[in-house]
Amino acid sequence: MMRKSLIPLFAALCLLVACGPRKAKESAASPTSRDFVAADVPAMISGEQERHEYIAEHYLDKVFTGEWTSDAEHIGGIPNAQMEEAVSMFVSLQDGVEMSKAQGNISRLFGQIEAYQQKDTASLFYLLMTELVASYLYDPNSPLRSEDLYLPFVEGMVNSPFTPKDRLAGYEFELGMCRVNPYGSQVPDFVYNDIQNRPHRLYDIEAEHILLFFSNPGCHACQTIIDEIGTRNYIDPMIAAGRLAIVNIYVDQEVDKWREYVHNYPSNWINGYDPEGVIMSDRLYYVRAIPSLYLLDGEKRVVYKDAPVEKVLTYLDKQL
Repeated sequence: MMRKSLIPLFAALCLLVACGPRKAKESAASPTSRDFVAADVPAMISGEQERHEYIAEHYLDKVFTGEWTSDAEHIGGIPNAQMEEAVSMFVSLQDGVEMSKAQGNISRLFGQIEAYQQKDTASLFYLLMTELVASYLYDPNSPLRSEDLYLPFVEGMVNSPFTPKDRLAGYEFELGMCRVNPYGSQVPDFVYNDIQNRPHRLYDIEAEHILLFFSNPGCHACQTIIDEIGTRNYIDPMIAAGRLAIVNIYVDQEVDKWREYVHNYPSNWINGYDPEGVIMSDRLYYVRAIPSLYLLDGEKRVVYKDAPVEKVLTYLDKQL
């Protein structure tokens, strides 16, 4: 699991809040440390899915009780390592919840963060907590990343009075990109060329699911994804039956290198390149980093956007 240290951020964050207004009761007078405790599920909730949905919504609630300081070693009085694990678990729990509910849970969390910050406007809590949540939801190296879950969170940061002005433009850009091809939307069509330079269209592909894979030749992380997909022995039969199409697209400019490398890709994948470069230049898809995976349904609607391969494969496991 990714662990992103918050300590290097502390000095900069101190500068951001040092001149801020303080309430009469200083943060330093508050208790210093406590252990993280997850929310309890009421006994009246007995169904497995209902219990999961409750804890997915309320898992972090006890973080926001009492008045606790945030410093280099603690967020809201909770040691950094414990808070990182708690946020990681909270994000993981959203996988078992329908998207609109999961987004509601993320939006609720942001409201709790703002309300807690309001208790002491000179606190580091908002800055440290938003940085931590964003690192799990949006960092391209996070195994839990989800632009669709980050969408309501970054929307909150764009509109929050607690967001430092020097970060606002960056958050506004991220919000705009998260709104490109969100969950459930139908993605744009595009033309790709195969190794014989013949043109094809995404929308001409018919399959129950399409795994759209943006990759580069010789990319180590891309090969790791290819290897991971290869561990599922049902993939080739699904492709043969027309239930799955894997569309592997090169979106950069060195087409000669792609031509030299294309034979390394599985032959039952659809391997092509973007001849006009419009996927990137027109931002038909926001490819933040290579590799990037989109899972689409048969109507070309987004199931997962820029998703970790483990999440995509777990979804496909359930389609058998």
